[in-house]
Amino acid sequence: ITELSQKNVGGNTAVKLTARKSRSWQSARHYQYFGDGTMRHQRQDSTWDKMIKIIQPPVQPGTLIVVRHGESEWNAKRLFTGWVDTDLTDRGIREIEHASRLLLERGYTVDITYTSLLKRAVRSSWIMLNEINQIYTPVVKTWRLNERMYGALEGHSKPGLANLYGGEVVQKWRAGMEDKPPPMSPDHPYWHGFERKYANLSSDIMPLSESLQDTIDRTTPLWDTNIVTDLKAGKNVMIMAHRNSIKGILKLIDGISNEDLQQVGVPNGIPLVYKFDMNMKPIKHEHAAWPLSGVWLGKKGLLRAALEQEAELSKRIEGYNYTKSANTAEFYYHAPSMGHNSRYTIRDLTLDTNNTSGGGDGEKKHTSAQDVTVKAGELDGNENSYIYGGTDANLVRKLTLLDQERKLFDLVDHSAIATVKENVDEVGVVNPDIYIDPRVILAPKMLEHMPSNTCSTPTGIVEVDIQRLNQTNYFANTCSDTITNLAIDDAAPAEYTNKTSLVKPICKRNNAILNPILSRPLLVIIRHGKTEHNKLGLFTGWEDAALSPEGRKEARTAGKLLKKHGFKFDVVYTSWLSRAIETAWLVLNELESLWNPIIKTWRLNERMYGALTGLSKKMIRQLYGDDQFKKWRRGYNEPPPAISSFSSAYPGNDIRYVKYVSDMPISWFESIIRSLAHGQVELHRKLPKTESLKDCMERTVPFFMNEIKPDSIDKGKNVLIASSENAIRGLLMHLCKIPEDRINAVEIPTGLPLIYDKNIGKIRLLQEAGPDGAITGEMLLAKYKFGDSPELLFDLSQIDVPLVETPVDPAAINNSAVTNDSDGKKTTLDGTSSDIFRFSTKDDVEWSCYIDNERTGGKESQEVEKTK
Repeated sequence: ITELSQKNVGGNTAVKLTARKSRSWQSARHYQYFGDGTMRHQRQDSTWDKMIKIIQPPVQPGTLIVVRHGESEWNAKRLFTGWVDTDLTDRGIREIEHASRLLLERGYTVDITYTSLLKRAVRSSWIMLNEINQIYTPVVKTWRLNERMYGALEGHSKPGLANLYGGEVVQKWRAGMEDKPPPMSPDHPYWHGFERKYANLSSDIMPLSESLQDTIDRTTPLWDTNIVTDLKAGKNVMIMAHRNSIKGILKLIDGISNEDLQQVGVPNGIPLVYKFDMNMKPIKHEHAAWPLSGVWLGKKGLLRAALEQEAELSKRIEGYNYTKSANTAEFYYHAPSMGHNSRYTIRDLTLDTNNTSGGGDGEKKHTSAQDVTVKAGELDGNENSYIYGGTDANLVRKLTLLDQERKLFDLVDHSAIATVKENVDEVGVVNPDIYIDPRVILAPKMLEHMPSNTCSTPTGIVEVDIQRLNQTNYFANTCSDTITNLAIDDAAPAEYTNKTSLVKPICKRNNAILNPILSRPLLVIIRHGKTEHNKLGLFTGWEDAALSPEGRKEARTAGKLLKKHGFKFDVVYTSWLSRAIETAWLVLNELESLWNPIIKTWRLNERMYGALTGLSKKMIRQLYGDDQFKKWRRGYNEPPPAISSFSSAYPGNDIRYVKYVSDMPISWFESIIRSLAHGQVELHRKLPKTESLKDCMERTVPFFMNEIKPDSIDKGKNVLIASSENAIRGLLMHLCKIPEDRINAVEIPTGLPLIYDKNIGKIRLLQEAGPDGAITGEMLLAKYKFGDSPELLFDLSQIDVPLVETPVDPAAINNSAVTNDSDGKKTTLDGTSSDIFRFSTKDDVEWSCYIDNERTGGKESQEVEKTK
């Protein structure tokens, strides 16, 4: 692989490899490798899979859903972003939530998602999949879908640069097909060469600047090798990416010329949907906007204008309720319950997928039932008749929110929309990304509040100072001749420092150091946070109970604790259950590592509790006695009573397992009864109706030994496994060599990181901070429940992992005891405060620097501003 990587670093052709392994449940995997660490695998078809394909008719290509991420913080500030990892704004979150409801309303589903390594796209993917109840589907994160790399321009204001160099020059940098911005140098404030997410990119692959053509060239192999293959297999694919990487995909689909591509706009948060014929040619939609074949599900610019109007009304009208996203503050998303008693059928939606009442761009509305022809049993037997993970109440709630958002559109002055031909963007030229200018379509009372965007710009040939671009940032919205310097250090050129002397900032090291007693690579196992089922004492099993507020707090606390101890992961493994997936997500969010790949598998699901699923543990104890209760709940060999094939808690009635499980044998019994029920031939897998702990281990331990260990641990990768109690009990029984007759004495607490130390063959806990000092050793065992025999899990002489004190830069000694406030300010003992500036250095160390107002006399002088 290394040799192939070196030979193909400059090419656009992916390398296909096949690796065979001896295993009982997975015979071979196909690797698709891009020479940069981007790899995914699929199981080779078994004999039964091939038979199924013979029985089934030819597969129609899947649907492609293309979405640009929601508005980012730097989109709002009109800064060149590129590969800088900025997050979503509140409005950006609302945009993606709205987009997901458009998909949900029309019955679109997603089988696999492709996104970039940048958090604004990764978070948008999470929001989208959560809202349509499909966070269990795979998400492929790859640098090939990153935004165009803007080189030295990243972090600079678009209007500021237009004022300095002229709108025509800046527009070529921004949208030119062959024009590259000035390259980024290692002394640039946002140099990407030190970021862990790009550790697999060699120096000859890592771009210093990109033209639009360069961006298209790196997206092409991903499209040709992976995305097209998935679409041909009938999978519905979502691409959540960025303006320029999406434009490259659209060019490949529709064969758009370079000239026409300049007129293609890609607005934030509006789904663009493509259908394909059997030859993978795009089917032109009757409402497609030239030169595209796909259809936009919303009118460009309308939602954003409505949100602006809503925010303005909340300021002007007393008592007006400005409804922000419920999850904006903490950037997590509550996955709704999916499973037992949570069936919904999108029958009505699939009968009326062309309904556009309420203002979508896109598809005609059926006027009568006679317009639709449905074959007998067609809807009852297809995938839409299975549990998709949402409750009726949940579906109604989301569509009600969509209706409320459409009512906001009534606040917009629609009469002005037809008169607007084009929009002038922040650099003074036509911007096709926004169909209409919000300043024009908002009701007249809003216009006075909109900022002006007109700047006088130089004309003619302008000499570009590349060194200055790599060392300075510019305020957004500036139209004056004075460019404000935001990123100056002691080594800045004399031309920027000759007027005043700089104030030396105080810096300290931010990130913790991993304790050297831990063996590498790291293996951390965490049980999901507490669910409402856990709180109520119900058997959960494969029922998809969501995290409770306490559970989400546990997961965030776990992430903070891992960060405090200096943990960094390379890959995450989790189950198909939302409580485990969300726990992994919240941990990564605290670690600021949303780019980490998350591999989801049903083999890490909780033990299947059969007919006990959803029932009260106290009730089962009362009905069957304490001994039988313990055997069913914690025993090794004895499974609970099996569940009925007709129960909504049976996995065979959940679309996740019906559609996506392919590594289990065919169940002839299930196939026959479902074929009779649906009036058509159907083949169904032999999914578990109940499991003992032994049964659970027979799927989890082989996955660990055949997948996690060789693919990650043996390659030196730090691994996080987020799963459920019995899946973890089985893994620890294997790792810690716990006897079968003792495993019933082991309990696993929720939301607590367990560090496996292979040197001692036991787990360890991380020291925590307490009100009276560190919580260590036996105090940790007393705080958490591990059952009656903690010695099965721990070496009682080496229970905890001490926190390594972080070295502090000597300059920080001048400042007495300090605390970090939640508002991002640095507060000293005397109550003065100043902004913190964070950055990373070459050795992957994070630093925080600030200006001590006490040392500058509390004056916001020119010297202080220049140092900041």
